[in-house]
This record gives sequence, C-alpha cells and structure tokens, in this order.
Amino acid sequence: MRESDLYPPVKAFLESQGYEVKSEIGHLDVLAIRGDDPPVVVELKTTFSLSLLLQGVERQTLFDHVYLAVPLGPKGWPARYKDLTRLCRRLGLGLLAVRRDSTVEAHLDPGPYTPRRNTAKTTSLLREFSRRKGDPNTGGTTGVKRMTAYRQDAMTLAAHLATSGPLRPPPHAPPAPPPSPAPRALPMPPPSCAPTTTAGSTTPPTASIQSLPTSLRPKYSRPKASFPACRRHDPEPVGGTSEARKNSVPQELHFATAAPDAKAPLPPPRSTGILAPNNRGPHMTSLIIGAAGMIGAKIAQSLSNEALILADVVPATALPGSETLTLDLTAPNAPARLLEKRPATIYHLAAIVSGEAEADFDKGYAVNLDSIRTLLEAIRATPNYHPRIVYASSAAVMGRPFPDVIPDDFHTVPLTSYGTQKAIAELLINDYSRRGFIDGVSLRLPTICIRPGLPNRAASSFFSNILREPLAGRTANLPVPETTRHWFASPR
Repeated sequence: MRESDLYPPVKAFLESQGYEVKSEIGHLDVLAIRGDDPPVVVELKTTFSLSLLLQGVERQTLFDHVYLAVPLGPKGWPARYKDLTRLCRRLGLGLLAVRRDSTVEAHLDPGPYTPRRNTAKTTSLLREFSRRKGDPNTGGTTGVKRMTAYRQDAMTLAAHLATSGPLRPPPHAPPAPPPSPAPRALPMPPPSCAPTTTAGSTTPPTASIQSLPTSLRPKYSRPKASFPACRRHDPEPVGGTSEARKNSVPQELHFATAAPDAKAPLPPPRSTGILAPNNRGPHMTSLIIGAAGMIGAKIAQSLSNEALILADVVPATALPGSETLTLDLTAPNAPARLLEKRPATIYHLAAIVSGEAEADFDKGYAVNLDSIRTLLEAIRATPNYHPRIVYASSAAVMGRPFPDVIPDDFHTVPLTSYGTQKAIAELLINDYSRRGFIDGVSLRLPTICIRPGLPNRAASSFFSNILREPLAGRTANLPVPETTRHWFASPR
C-alpha cells in the first residue's frame, strides 16, 4: 500500500463531516477546512514511525488540530497499541486508522494533555527505594534477576537460619503473640457516666482494655440501666427507617463488671459512637480533611476540646489551639504532610461534588479515589500506626429503583462516576479495616442542605437553592418535577 492509497478514504471521511478537503498544500499531505472551525491537518504514512511523529510535531507549529493517518494491517493494530495512543495523546496529536475496507476510524482527537499521576505506584516505588539496602543492581541491564528489598530481607533471614539453626520458643514458654496495634489509653468519662464503687468514689482509668485480664474487662449489655448523659442514638440508614426503629426509644449504653473482688472501678469502654465528643479529650489529635466545608466546620466545632488539624484545598477557619493545612490531596507529598503528627482519628470529608466529578472524569477519580488510596497506603507503610478513619460516603453508591425504606444491605449499583468512586472507596475502607491497617467506618450521607454560600456543581445542589436563593431575593430554578421524592439531612 502506498501513501496515496490512504488519501481517498481520508478525504471521504472528512467530507462526510462537512469539511472541504484539498491535498498537497505546501508540505501538508491533507488540509481540511469547515466554516469558521480551526483547520485540520492530516499526515499520511504507511506505518507508524518516528518519522511520522516528528512530521506531526512539525505541523503543530502551523495548526493546532493535527492528525496522523496510518493503515491497519490484516491483524489490526500492533501489539503496543496502548503505548502508541498514549504517546500521541501526550504530544497532542490525533490518530486515524484506515481499514482495509477503505473506512476510517478516529481513535484519538488532538488536544492538550495533562498526565494522570499513578500515585499508588509512585508510593510503592519510593517505599522500595527507602527499604533497599545499598545499590546492588546495575542500571541498564536486562535478562538478569533484580535484587529487591523483599529479596534482601529473605536472604537475611535465610543466612540467620543457616547460622543459628531452627529457632523456636524456650521450653514451657507460650508462643509469642502476633503483633498488634499499640493499646490506646482510654479517655475519662463524664462525671454522670462514671462507674462507681460501693463507696461512691471514682478512679481515673490508668490502663487500656487490652491490658486488663479477660476476667476484668468490662462487658456490654443494653438496656438494663439508664445514664442519660451517655445516651447514644444509633444512626439511621439513609433513605428512612423501619417501623420498629421509628417507634423505639433511644438506646442506652452501660457496662457491668465481672471482677469478683475489685476494690476500684474498672475503666469505661471506649465509646462506639463516631464523634462522641463527651468521651474525648485534648490529649487526642484529630485530622479533618475537608475542614473548610459545611460538615467539616461543624465537626471541628464539636471537637474544639481536642488538638485539631484542619486540612483543605482552601484555608479552613482556624479554631483556638488548632493547626491548619492548605494542600492539594493529589499532590505527591500530601499524605506525608497529613500524617506527620500521626492523628488518632481522621475524618475524611474531602471530595469534588457529583456534577463536577461527572463532567471531569480524570479529576473525579484523582480526587475522590486516588487520593484516599494513597492516604491508606501511607498509613499502612507507617509502623505501629492504626488510626480511626471516618469516611464520608454518599447515598449515590446505591442504584435505582429505591424502596420506601432503604436497608443497610441495599444493592450498590451506582449510576454516576461520583457514586462509583464513593463505592470503591468504601470497599477500600472495609478491606484495610479487615486487614487491621486502620479502624474505619463509612457513612452514606444523603443530600446535606441548606448549604451556605454560592451554588456549587453538585447534581443535587438545587435542593439548597430552592430555599436559600429566595430568602436572598434571588430566583431559583427547580429542574425536577414537584412530585420528586428525595432524602436529605440538615445540620442544626
């Protein structure tokens, strides 16, 4: 096949889209013009080669829209098709394929390109660099086994076993327990909730539950006694509650001891609530990612007695004793900055909203998914660090049709990129918790309104607009029928 054989199908393809096509205009193989649209240049070659790429780059000094046209062989594209398209995308070049039946298929359009960083792989490479001892490999070699940090550790263990022989625990000694996270000190309970001895005195806790013998650990039962100041409302599932939950009274949480001859009260169990401000103290450090938003600011105010780190892409409102961080979650150094002080609890609220995530596919996955995966990997790589993570998910992870009452086990079939990103993040939180790297929980929040400030790009922002805008003397549009049913919540 000659280059001239490519011209008729390429010309017919462009003319079918309304272009006027002419060939050999100066050094250009094909030049096409359609009204006031930018001109289109097509360079023809029988094979995809470096010469073709250089020719396309040279044409970009004249026009913005430059395509490379090559024929498809009997077996289609070569094996490195993905690499070829990625290279064209980075250079801003379009790519046309001319089939054997003289039809043309556009595989790539020209345009500016911003590479999407593989932050998870970047973190893995930097971890390998820090763990590897010395420089045992020779750069540029192929076909030889590489020395990795994992292989170095394995060789070290093998050498130790060869020298010392099989290792086993001393006689009559119980086997060493598996490593576990460092026990957390239990916070003081409020006075009205403190367990009392027969004399009515209280003793501050001095040890964690993990350090107590099994027989002395507190047990849970509900609801045999009432401590009003310790009342905990179980969160309702998004989308409504069952009749049983509607008619039930708030659950009470109390604890009883099994110490037969205890002379001092046992320390209270750690609260199972998510925020539980009454059972937290200033000795704990909490990180709020997305602290400049409405929910982040509310959480910060409820935890004002703690040492707080308020992080967001825009400056958050500082509170007394708090520290603020202004950073982009997709930056390579973001996890290190967030975890520098090893916060005990992390509230992850940061995300780009549903409408923006749907409009900008790359940005949605970079912010809503890749950033949390990178953060989880950084936590996993930090020795003896297992923080509590409260992740703000969304009702968008669930798919239609919705029942009148949405149970916790309702199927997750998201209908948007935003919902998909949130669903994947939930699975990551679950798996990292299962493996013991974190202590995580995900909350599927409905639409939160009324959000202050200007309208944002969330698909459901009109629920705030129809109430906020008229109060400010502005017109609000209702893009859905008046019969639309929707679940939402609002902070007090």
